[in-house]
Amino acid sequence: MWGFICNGTEMRQMKDIYFFALLILVLLVLATCRKEDNVTKEYPRVYTFDVASVNESGATFKAQILSGQLSDIKEYGFVWEFDPNLPVY
Repeated sequence: MWGFICNGTEMRQMKDIYFFALLILVLLVLATCRKEDNVTKEYPRVYTFDVASVNESGATFKAQILSGQLSDIKEYGFVWEFDPNLPVY
């Protein structure tokens, strides 16, 4: 077997080396992370929330328009139908 016999001082030094190596590795990983850039899109970006309520007459959906030319949006809402050829006006 390959083995080493270390006294207390040598063990402490090895622990310190491992600790500093781990610290450097963590700092390196954190330093290479980048914050996501906000990219503007030509189309509006919409965040849809969970369905607010469902009853016998229908369901209530909610969403928030996050970006885009909001002044160009004339009308908005949800269309939900099982017919794949539903005309959207």
